[in-house]
Amino acid sequence: NIYGSDILQNNVRETKILLSLLAAENGEIVDNEDFNIIQTDALQQDWSNIFSEVVDDGGFDAVVGNPPYVNIQTMDEKTKDHVLKHYETVESGNFNTYIPFGELGIKLVNNSGKLGYILPLNYFTTLTGKELREYLQNGKYVSQIVDFGGNLLFEDALTYTAISIFSKRSKSSFDYIQVDSIEDITQLSADDFIDIRYSSIDAEKWRLLNEKEFDNIRKIESYRALDEIASIHTGIATLKDSVYI
Repeated sequence: NIYGSDILQNNVRETKILLSLLAAENGEIVDNEDFNIIQTDALQQDWSNIFSEVVDDGGFDAVVGNPPYVNIQTMDEKTKDHVLKHYETVESGNFNTYIPFGELGIKLVNNSGKLGYILPLNYFTTLTGKELREYLQNGKYVSQIVDFGGNLLFEDALTYTAISIFSKRSKSSFDYIQVDSIEDITQLSADDFIDIRYSSIDAEKWRLLNEKEFDNIRKIESYRALDEIASIHTGIATLKDSVYI
């Protein structure tokens, strides 16, 4: 009942070893043909051919993952062309691979299932994430977001992240919380989350705030913008990100 894919053969091998050890701890012997773990490029595969018995039956009950965060500039041409042709969340032509993975995951989960991903926070606000935000808003797919803010969860990546839970169930809002550390997750209760109504967010940029904070933002934005009375080009910039970072 566990299905999985990874683009790296070594990861597939390690997963099979770990599942074999888990089975042995529970008194079961697993043969290689019992596994539904394959090595493939998930974005380029026809999933109805790979795991047809599940996909053709409506999809998976649960999909989990940590999609790769790879910019289009470092992607090979074959993968880039395929993704641009087959995914509606990347039609602008500038994207990061986690964006089509979000769309793929939602397509693979069934109507009563859940999808859980660890995604970069910048999908809330960046221009490249706009089509993903529109896709999620139009389908009302977001169920819950746990935002880790300025906490780095991965030692080898300078990426700020959030756990995002998606589903196809109809809903008018989703739950959101920002936590100080990963340890805080075990202490969370339903009362800790704030309710974000789909009608209160704009795909141009997601402001995940409670109603009081939204009111304050509206008051600020009721004033004339500075660029209406002054000529503004750019602020102080290093122009050398590699040194700055």
